[in-house]
Amino acid sequence: MFDTSNKIIIVDDEDDELSILSKVFLESGIGCRTILYEGGYSDPLKGVRVAFFDIKISGKSFDLNQDTFDYKEDRSLSAVFNDLAFAIQECIHSDNGPYALVFWSKNTKVIPNFKNYVMERYPDLPSPIFIDSIDKAEFMGKSTDEFIEKFDALFNDKPIKLLFEFENSCSKASIETVNEIFKIIPKKTSDLQNVWGENNDFDENFEMIFSSIAAKSLGVEHAKNNVDYAITEALLPIMNFKISNDSISQKKWDNFLTSIKDGKIKYPKEFKQGVLNSIFHIDNISDVTSNIRGAVFEYNFEINYIQKILMSLSPYFSILQEETKKNYTKFLTFKKDTSDRLKDKIRTNSKFIAIEISASCDYSQNKKRNQKFLLGVLIPSYAIKEINDSKMAEFLYYKDFPIFSIDGSDVSLIVNFNYIISEFKISKCLNKPLFIFKKEIMDMIGNRYANHISRIGITSF
Repeated sequence: MFDTSNKIIIVDDEDDELSILSKVFLESGIGCRTILYEGGYSDPLKGVRVAFFDIKISGKSFDLNQDTFDYKEDRSLSAVFNDLAFAIQECIHSDNGPYALVFWSKNTKVIPNFKNYVMERYPDLPSPIFIDSIDKAEFMGKSTDEFIEKFDALFNDKPIKLLFEFENSCSKASIETVNEIFKIIPKKTSDLQNVWGENNDFDENFEMIFSSIAAKSLGVEHAKNNVDYAITEALLPIMNFKISNDSISQKKWDNFLTSIKDGKIKYPKEFKQGVLNSIFHIDNISDVTSNIRGAVFEYNFEINYIQKILMSLSPYFSILQEETKKNYTKFLTFKKDTSDRLKDKIRTNSKFIAIEISASCDYSQNKKRNQKFLLGVLIPSYAIKEINDSKMAEFLYYKDFPIFSIDGSDVSLIVNFNYIISEFKISKCLNKPLFIFKKEIMDMIGNRYANHISRIGITSF
């Protein structure tokens, strides 16, 4: 029920040292996890945010008084570095996320040399946001306030602490959410006297209240299929409000986000916006089925001989297949000066997709429905510059979509509102599932599609 906290870990090869160090943390109200390292640790941790390591993790020693700390010349130092790097690899998972690495050491001169050693021999070691060192004696024997001040000083002027504090805000919000919901659950029936430590009807009332919450949030039928998801969706707005409300009074980010104040919003040169957009708007989950709103599948226009025979029974489908296969301009009109070679490159690297766009209310209520799919195409992001905007028809929607990163490539999305196909017409040409567009993208598509099909036209002569 309660997960072991991995946020702060202390790794040492001496049990007495671990006990002393962890006691300092615990007496200050800061939880930590101790690891008595004896080699062969087989359970690397995720979610570590601060890792304290003894440099001489295996008991081996080296000369602390040398000036250069050259591990290529000093075999003792090389052995210590090797054991330390291996210990970090064993204790911290490669997918851990950001963390600070702090060495128990008086001598900070050794750190640059250890960095070089890691880059040379352990290139896949999870990289910390920053590395620092501190003397163990500086942590021991201090008052709670002095200890916390010393501990916090490790992160002074480092923006990474903002993400760590955000984690704490989320945890605090979840605790407050649990407390608030707990208060409204009756502990007894009205005709019984309240007895301290007894909650006569709590379990039954708990079940009834949370069943109602789940049903009212996503609908009875949908909640039946996935109660956990329904409860999570119901409680998230409460947590979101508490996190947002708490952040209004905070000014922690002001000193770091100077670009906002200067009005010069930009990304670093090597930053990929498509990856960020994908985090916000795409679910890369394995269970992508055709009845999920926003599910995206490859759409296969190249059909085999047997499929051709089957599809010949459906004239509409044959027309659609033939038109889209031969006329790429149904989705994309190139500029006049775009070379044929570049056009071919863009077509080759494009992928036709089908997007499930049934009504949000129908999906949330888990109503029986004939899923509708919108036909679209994913094109390389650089192809956007080759689009002739003046020749693109009004039923082609692409300008408001961000760049997405899919399978390591930046792509742009174009959808054609004139190609809406029901499941029984499209299922034979659905290829592998790709991902799920999240609610914000689907609501945007749905809104624009509604405007498209409800547009007013006149007959003119």
